[in-house]
Amino acid sequence: MSVYSFFTRYKRMRILLALLFAMASCRTDYFTKPLPVDAPDLTITPVSLRGTYRFADESDTMEVQLLKRSIIVTQGGHSSRFVKGYWPDRIMGHSQPGLPLGYTPEFEIQFDSLQQRLDTVCHFLIHNNLLYPVKHSDFGLKAGLEFQRDGDTLITMGQDITSLDLGKNAFFRRVSKDCFVLNLNSTQWSEESGWWFLYMITVEEGGLQLRDILPDNSDSLKLHFYQDNRERAYMYYFDLNWTQDQMQQKRASGEFPAAGRFIKIR
Repeated sequence: MSVYSFFTRYKRMRILLALLFAMASCRTDYFTKPLPVDAPDLTITPVSLRGTYRFADESDTMEVQLLKRSIIVTQGGHSSRFVKGYWPDRIMGHSQPGLPLGYTPEFEIQFDSLQQRLDTVCHFLIHNNLLYPVKHSDFGLKAGLEFQRDGDTLITMGQDITSLDLGKNAFFRRVSKDCFVLNLNSTQWSEESGWWFLYMITVEEGGLQLRDILPDNSDSLKLHFYQDNRERAYMYYFDLNWTQDQMQQKRASGEFPAAGRFIKIR
């Protein structure tokens, strides 16, 4: 499976794993069971994997922490702009120019087809010097954000923090001393419950190397027992029974090519 997949389809986990494995692919691979099949579940992160990492691309602000019992991904550096007051303010049939792309008004006035005021929607509130965005899709408030003022504009520096606890549905399995497979069950995160998603990680000098288990040009890709390519969403289903020895042999023969690198920063 390409490590740059999985997340166009899932809600809670897609942010974490999309950040972990960076670029999304249009292909998603489903596995019937974890791999290697003869390796025990490791619900504690192996010592050789633990640490804090950054993606090798220096322009990426993502930080990944592999802790003893969890994985935490922090993506920061992106700013959002909020505008105080009501928008648009329609007076005598005239309206303000539209807000620039990326700006969110404090209150949005909605009008019907006859230009009569229909409703007023609140998009954020200020409490104890923090800005709380309103969640309209699933109700409630998002976490409070620190902000800077620029006239009527409030600028926040966002930081997405997502965590994954290791346990029954998320664990490592060892391929060799320096190679592991992160096995994730979709039960908690997807309507496609019961399937497994697999990601190979190897320990290398100065960081971690992500590897494709089933690259696009691999003969192993032909091992799928079902394929669904509707609407250009390529989905492959696999029932593999690879052991530790078999995966070690495949790695030695170059079947798991490098797909991305993380540099250890602490």
